[in-house]
Amino acid sequence: MAKRRYSYQWLFSGVAGLCCLTGGWIVRDAIAPLAAHAYVARVDIVLDIQPGESYEAFLSRAETVARAAIQRSFDRDILTSEVYAIIVGQRQGASVQVLSAQMSRNQWRSRPDPRRWATYYPSARILLGFGAPTRGTPQVAPATATPQPTSIEVQSIPVVPSIPIPPSTPLTKPPSESAPDSTSPQPNLPDQTPPNTAPGTTPLPPPQLVR
Repeated sequence: MAKRRYSYQWLFSGVAGLCCLTGGWIVRDAIAPLAAHAYVARVDIVLDIQPGESYEAFLSRAETVARAAIQRSFDRDILTSEVYAIIVGQRQGASVQVLSAQMSRNQWRSRPDPRRWATYYPSARILLGFGAPTRGTPQVAPATATPQPTSIEVQSIPVVPSIPIPPSTPLTKPPSESAPDSTSPQPNLPDQTPPNTAPGTTPLPPPQLVR
């Protein structure tokens, strides 16, 4: 009897100890808050291409929609540590991924621009039927109108050949119309007879010196 009573006491003590340990764990889990687990939020957006819309305009619209969706995902849940956004373009039944962007909360807070964190797919342009991009050609300045030469009428002046002018000749005094008066006294003319010459004789030449 005593031995059986002793075994029951040990059994009750073990059960009581087990209940105390289990109760302590339950109370601790109930009081302690749940640990926060960060996760990555994925956003899938499908955009229809509008009629007459160019690929550049569609890509700009896709970036604007992606920015709003990423900001909304971070604001909706404080446990979101990263956001992975995918933008799909749809045209005439064809769906092609245009861009994808993945960033953390700190990265988005420092630079809230999807173009900084986006990855673009150049083949989407051709798959959506926009054709290959044309290379930019250098812009040529418009040609300015060159002034046309105006015709100037030149009047030709006839050249007169130069006529040689003869040397000037001394002018002779014309004789007076009225003859001198014969009654006017005549001036005394010197005697033209050489000295030492007798009248009626021929004058001799001057003597020559002989060397």
